[in-house]
Amino acid sequence: MRTKYEAENGDFSNTAHLAARRLIYPKVLNCDRNELDFEDILFDMCERDRILDGKLGIDRIVKCKIKDLRFPLSITVQERFRRPEYAKYKDITITEFNHATEQPSELYKITAGLFLYGYYDELQDIFLDYIVINTTGLLLALARNELNYERRRNKKGQDFLTFTFDDLRNAGVVIDKLIF
Repeated sequence: MRTKYEAENGDFSNTAHLAARRLIYPKVLNCDRNELDFEDILFDMCERDRILDGKLGIDRIVKCKIKDLRFPLSITVQERFRRPEYAKYKDITITEFNHATEQPSELYKITAGLFLYGYYDELQDIFLDYIVINTTGLLLALARNELNYERRRNKKGQDFLTFTFDDLRNAGVVIDKLIF
């Protein structure tokens, strides 16, 4: 049994991802967007993608062309985009346990190198705020008990952890953040 897929949220995330290709990734990777190629990992496509998404928490693979290197670098990314009304929280959430399936969630499977978390306004086609996290650094900070968090439960019956932007910055796991 899987958590119910909501098409409206999927469409929102896809729109936000396309905006992130233009507005965030070139800045984070310090390159022209023409030097980036994106591979979308779609859970229902093939066995490889089911493993990457379902078992390893990878949503995208960004291939970044570097001037003096023979081949593009592959950077794995987990993405989460939220609507403008949630921007006031200035936090990220990571699901921890799914009570509907009695299975561990995203926290225990995420192996993506980066975690992009952004608050996207579809009407204006802008990010109100975003943060990019070093995922391994986040997991190490948790393991070392160096990162504060709160545990909550959502309407889908999933426990999740919430981390404030300030706590992530204090733990040294922030790679990039929108600066006003």
